[in-house]
Amino acid sequence: YGVEAAGGPQTVPPGWTEWHGLVGNSVYYDYTLSNNGVPTHSTNLYLTDVIRDLGISYIENQTESQPFLMVLAPPAPHQPFEPAARHRDAFLNVTVVQHPNFNVASTDKHWLITMPPSPLPQSMMGELDRVYRSRWETLLSVDEMVADIVEALDTNNLLEDTYIIYTSDNGYHIGQFSQVYDKRQPYEADIKVPLLIRGPNIQKNSTDNQPVLNTDLAPTILELAGLAATKSMDGRPIKFAEDRNIERKMLVEYYGESRDGTVDPTCPWTYDKHNLAVTMLSSV
Repeated sequence: YGVEAAGGPQTVPPGWTEWHGLVGNSVYYDYTLSNNGVPTHSTNLYLTDVIRDLGISYIENQTESQPFLMVLAPPAPHQPFEPAARHRDAFLNVTVVQHPNFNVASTDKHWLITMPPSPLPQSMMGELDRVYRSRWETLLSVDEMVADIVEALDTNNLLEDTYIIYTSDNGYHIGQFSQVYDKRQPYEADIKVPLLIRGPNIQKNSTDNQPVLNTDLAPTILELAGLAATKSMDGRPIKFAEDRNIERKMLVEYYGESRDGTVDPTCPWTYDKHNLAVTMLSSV
């Protein structure tokens, strides 16, 4: 958000009555927010805390009779994995979890996974531990934000009529299949995200195993608000009270983040309908 080609930080996307958008990508300090179209720079305020305070302020100005939608998107646990000062070294002795797929040589996977070094050298383990700890530490401020938002809703008599959806945009691997750390592989660590929903008529402490995509969130929100999803939407509403034994095919794809038409012809890849992977040339 905020690039000049799209109108710059002075542009507020349509549909929002209040807008506080981060200009650029995820950072924790030294950032610029577009506050309803007015760029405002901050150097020493932790961004997750700022988002929390903006959310609480918005809630305090709502009434029980007027429905609202509020989206809070903190940077955690994105790089550069910088926790709030009060949470630094909170997990000083924690090491990365080593599941069965941790740092294994994977000769049966697509070519990117099989590239050396595989397995990773022992000298990399300290860095993986650092990343794992730091990500946990950044999430402590998110825990506090969630608790404070729930308390604000309760204090203002809004909690029992409000749906809270807690999720993320992607998963993450740290050492799985001998990959260092990132989010761009077609395996469960990268494509699976948490999804917790609280609200009216949703059974407490229940787990639902029906398959869900992130494209289901928009039609679900519309249905919860008593509105119908449009036919152009890719997803479908989550059915909370129906049979959860649902079969569903899902397409998982990642096109890359470079320019169109920049496929690298030197990639060691041949067509295999069961093992697709294409590398994009970097634009930097």
